[in-house]
Amino acid sequence: LGADDFARVAAAGFDHVRLPVSWEGYASESAPFTIPDGDDPTVTHPDYNNIWERVDWAIDQAAANDLMIILNMHHYDAAHDNPALHADRLVGMWQQIAERYSDAGGHVVFELFNEPHGAFTEQPELWNDLAAELLGVVRETNPDRTALVGPVGFNHIDDLDTLDLPDDPNLVATVHLYEPFDFTHQGADWIDDVPPIGVGWSTNQVDLAEDFRDLTWDTSFTGDAGALRVDFSRQWAGFAVGWQDSRTPTEFRFTASSDEGTTVQVGCQAAGNAHVDVEQIQLSVEPADFVVDLSSCAQGSIGVGVLNADTIDTPVRFTEIEVCSTTGECEDPISNADAALRGWLQRAAAWSTARGVPVHLGEFGAFSADGAVPVADRAAWTATLVDEASALGIPFSYWEYNSGFGAYDQEADEWVPELLAALTG
Repeated sequence: LGADDFARVAAAGFDHVRLPVSWEGYASESAPFTIPDGDDPTVTHPDYNNIWERVDWAIDQAAANDLMIILNMHHYDAAHDNPALHADRLVGMWQQIAERYSDAGGHVVFELFNEPHGAFTEQPELWNDLAAELLGVVRETNPDRTALVGPVGFNHIDDLDTLDLPDDPNLVATVHLYEPFDFTHQGADWIDDVPPIGVGWSTNQVDLAEDFRDLTWDTSFTGDAGALRVDFSRQWAGFAVGWQDSRTPTEFRFTASSDEGTTVQVGCQAAGNAHVDVEQIQLSVEPADFVVDLSSCAQGSIGVGVLNADTIDTPVRFTEIEVCSTTGECEDPISNADAALRGWLQRAAAWSTARGVPVHLGEFGAFSADGAVPVADRAAWTATLVDEASALGIPFSYWEYNSGFGAYDQEADEWVPELLAALTG
């Protein structure tokens, strides 16, 4: 990363950058957890000999190009697994960072911790308490500096409601958005179960509506001429949906047909995604209307399922779907990809309005898998999020500049034109 990169980012029309720093890789293991200032043998670079000098340089480059810069605590993986063991070290590091940059310009923003997960997600109160402690340390030397704090679950929007922020007028909530994950992370070899390559994305694809989650197995569903096309890979494969909250299904209404006729079994999805049959239905070539009474579903059932009860390999088409629950509501669980993706940001904006706390989209991006993922798909996904974020007044940082998700091609020494156009509108 050089001075030309900051100039290039500014020239493209961006107004801020986010700088992930692995501070813990430099700090000592024991109190006061000193981050060396001066010759540091862990730093081998011709232009600087400690991490402070490198960060100072980045802050100066941002200022020289009229860019704000988010200084982030990144890659502290051990802290997610054992917060109690590492909390003091985090506090010690932030004491040093905050003091060092207490006189830095207002273009410097602090982000207290990247993507809290693991034990934090299991017990969000651990993260809320630690975030308040870290903020308190920062406020001792930086009473008015903007600080970003994200929710647990890797800063997932779904976990915003668990975020309990101190009363501080200079706080911003930061969220990360990589939905749908099987698209944005296809081919990502650092994940244990690598999402397979070949998942496309367009605004016309179908997806689940905001309040629903996918419980499907050995089945795919796509939009097809105004209908939902469901393809079962085998007998007893299942198309199933459930709510994000704890509702119990009461009725399933749908209009369906099958090219060659097939038999399906409709029922309830229990905890663990076990299917409990309620009614067997014969589908024909002509669309027909069906209403299945699910009032016999056990309390705690988490959704509705349609199983392929036939050995015939033929798609099923639904032209109307409604699922009803114990809340008395009947809802269409199917949305299109564009609406579903925009819905995530709309949810974050609603949280922001209710809490009176601004929101920043700190990360979003689609992995290239070394070029295996069509850039047109990545750009279309990116453009949808940029359009919605702009409409909602949510500032954003794209992940990332010049690596696997990157908008800048380092080898070709040029922006990826489709992604740059998507990001700058």
